[in-house]
Amino acid sequence: MTLSSIQSITRQFPCLLLLVACSAEQAAPPSSAGPVDVAVTAVAPQDEAHSAGAEKATGGALSQADLTPVTKPSVDELRPGEGELKQKVVDATLAAKEQARIDAKGLGIAVTGNEGIDPGAKLEYTFGSEKHDFGKVTQGAVLDHTFSLKSAGTSDLVIRQAKPTCGCTVAQVVVENDAGEMVTYNFGDPIPPGRKIELEATLATKSKRNNASSRINIAANEPRKTIQLSLSAFVEPYFNITPTFVNFGEISDDAELEKIVDFRTAKGQSVLLTLDNSRVRVMPQGLDISLDAVKPDEHGKSTHWRATVKLGPDLKEGTVSYPLKVLSDVPIEEVDDGHGHDKPGAHGAAPGVQTATANISARVRGVITYSPAFVSLGILRPGLVLSRTVRITCHDPEFELGSPEVTLGPFQNREFTYGEYFSFTTRPVPGQKAIDVELRLDGLPEGSDGNFKAMMHVAVGHPSKESVEVIVSGVCRSGVTAGAGRPPVSGVSGVKNAAGKKLPVPK
Repeated sequence: MTLSSIQSITRQFPCLLLLVACSAEQAAPPSSAGPVDVAVTAVAPQDEAHSAGAEKATGGALSQADLTPVTKPSVDELRPGEGELKQKVVDATLAAKEQARIDAKGLGIAVTGNEGIDPGAKLEYTFGSEKHDFGKVTQGAVLDHTFSLKSAGTSDLVIRQAKPTCGCTVAQVVVENDAGEMVTYNFGDPIPPGRKIELEATLATKSKRNNASSRINIAANEPRKTIQLSLSAFVEPYFNITPTFVNFGEISDDAELEKIVDFRTAKGQSVLLTLDNSRVRVMPQGLDISLDAVKPDEHGKSTHWRATVKLGPDLKEGTVSYPLKVLSDVPIEEVDDGHGHDKPGAHGAAPGVQTATANISARVRGVITYSPAFVSLGILRPGLVLSRTVRITCHDPEFELGSPEVTLGPFQNREFTYGEYFSFTTRPVPGQKAIDVELRLDGLPEGSDGNFKAMMHVAVGHPSKESVEVIVSGVCRSGVTAGAGRPPVSGVSGVKNAAGKKLPVPK
């Protein structure tokens, strides 16, 4: 029997008992103490027709005393002892529910409900105070607010946690002690009714624009379970950055390119900017950044600064990603709502200065490129035949790839014993300075089982890049009936490679 069915049956106990009691009363003979007087409340007739109808229905004339409203007796007066019976039913119902929960948990069944909830506990706040709006603020500002709360129920309130969403950090929860002092609260401790509670929260506006908001979810033992507080602000930028994302796209490793990033203060303030060279991240090889003020004043400050980003020469093949961050001489504003947290370092660290960031990216290709970067054969079974293709492209107009030698060997000195079951074919790509290298698996032997990884070497022979190395991996399972999404070899005339060419299956 499920928990819900037990609860449904127990809720019907009082009604069933009442029906049984009424039936027994109607069947019982009159007691020696005399008949029980049952009060009937009648409505006075509005006209003679109604009066005659009422008189006929009662079998005689109705006096004024018959129409006088009477007080309805209590349930205990009508049915002595029924109150105690109802209490026993309630106790039995609660016991049945608890036992059902225990049984369900013992069987590993998830049980949800009001565990740990006290109907008498209550977290109270003034209507509307659960939301605080700071209005317009400058980007980067640290916004402080203290929510005033109270334990206002008839039972002790227990706060289990105060969990913020992104952009907001709970600094501290304090509660009134026996001496009337506000002290740090330990989550899980009972808070007696009538005690004041304060929750200090911070909304950080770094990297935020326009409407910014954050919430604090308070989990407690009161019937609502979770109480939500919120902070919001309209964030105005301190800097306007053009562009915010500097993408050079795909470039060769010998290219030399240059782009400009402009930093302007949003409200025309003159500031002093410097490049942030304190970052742990190392600047990529071949990247150079300079920063200059446009029409600076006598103090070297300006409302407009320009960063020059240069890429090349001597770029390293691969992905270039770097944040161009500048620091100003303007301290970050810390906004308080009047609760005394307007000093720098109120949250354990100084708020710092206004900053601005533009992100730089590029993909540097060498004179020889290839795709994909690695080859996965997926999950396969012994005997399965399949192929994969790697395209190698030369970007040197004076060099021809030809038909380079291809070998397959161990990866990082790992044991690899399947080399004899692979073969290679190279063919030129029409209209391109490229070749396709087809890696073909002719079927692993029966009994093969386990993971393998190898390195495919293609000796392209270019002066700046002698060879291309591609990782090849796969998983062989003897019990698998199909591999890499393909049907078994049995009964199939061939399989297709990545280019769609049909290959014969060896007999």
